[in-house]
Amino acid sequence: GTDGEVITFRPGIVHRLDKGTTGILVVAKTRASLTALSESFANRQVRKTYVAVAVGNPGKRVVIDKPIGRHPIHRQRMRVVPDPSQMNSSGMSPKQRRAAGFG
Repeated sequence: GTDGEVITFRPGIVHRLDKGTTGILVVAKTRASLTALSESFANRQVRKTYVAVAVGNPGKRVVIDKPIGRHPIHRQRMRVVPDPSQMNSSGMSPKQRRAAGFG
């Protein structure tokens, strides 16, 4: 510490959400919580909910429920990605297949 006290253990930062934006830090206060939270993030057991600020008034409460993943070219950016449950074996959604002339 700054007043001469000795800190022997500092659990620390578990995860940095949304690096490059205003984001948030997940910090563990104990060794047990550090272990549990780290494992939860590593095993993808953490559900993340995002809140956005929009310009203008959509007129009512709007919920956008879309899968988010890495941008295919700008790998440090995130974007809405195609829903894997809507894909077929070609890797295209029904809308993409129609646009490509396959149905």
